[in-house]
Amino acid sequence: MNAQKLQATISGYGLTAATLYGAVNPETGALLIARSVEQDLPRKGTEFLKVGTPGMLDCQIIFKPEFIGDAIEAWRQLKSTGRLQMEASATRHDPDSRIQVAKVRTTGSVYEIAPDVTSGQIAALAMAWLALQQVSHNRAAGFSAAVAASVYRVQPFGYFN
Repeated sequence: MNAQKLQATISGYGLTAATLYGAVNPETGALLIARSVEQDLPRKGTEFLKVGTPGMLDCQIIFKPEFIGDAIEAWRQLKSTGRLQMEASATRHDPDSRIQVAKVRTTGSVYEIAPDVTSGQIAALAMAWLALQQVSHNRAAGFSAAVAASVYRVQPFGYFN
């Protein structure tokens, strides 16, 4: 399967907005954060799946503040399984230094983001969250197609099983 190109444009954290570009393999969730730009570049066509903060125009997916916990978990999962790569031009937006333990439960640690996080670091988290959303969507679509194929088998005379 072809990689899905991603764009995350985030504002409202730190002093400036940030845009990151990357790609995800929708089957494995492997994420490459390829580059960072100072401003949102105009996109040509619809080859990019764009995620942004509420109020931004031209976004297919809105990344809300309540998604940050799931985004941290997605980031940690991709990183721990070796499915996350950042090119040198984007490493200044690595959110690792802003992820902190909020509390420890018997089921594991609960993480939160530090108050001094930047828009670029949130953009990186949003891309990780979106990468795992793409995997879930891909698996659900494949499962639905398999179920539909097994339930609605057409019999030789046109009857359904």
